[in-house]
Amino acid sequence: MLGSRCLVTNLRSHYLLLTSPPYCSSHRSGIALNLSVFYEEIMHAREKASVIAYEALTSAEEECEEEMMTPESRHVLHKLRMNVGVWQTLKKEHGSLTGVLRCV
Repeated sequence: MLGSRCLVTNLRSHYLLLTSPPYCSSHRSGIALNLSVFYEEIMHAREKASVIAYEALTSAEEECEEEMMTPESRHVLHKLRMNVGVWQTLKKEHGSLTGVLRCV
């Protein structure tokens, strides 16, 4: 029961991520961070986690100028960048995304 409620909540978060402007928002990047970690740790869907984090990171970097970002946005994007880096390294080393990364 708890797992299904958690999944529904995170699906709503995914919808918000896809429909909410702007890419520079710390709220949007925070949703992406939380959602990617949810898929990594709870759903064990590491490829999905990596895709969500990478897309949010690249969208923010392409659409936002440094001056437009708040300190909170920079911090969350840094966490996304760290996660993507670790997941890409794991994929290169092991051929798949293995291991657990906790982003606190």
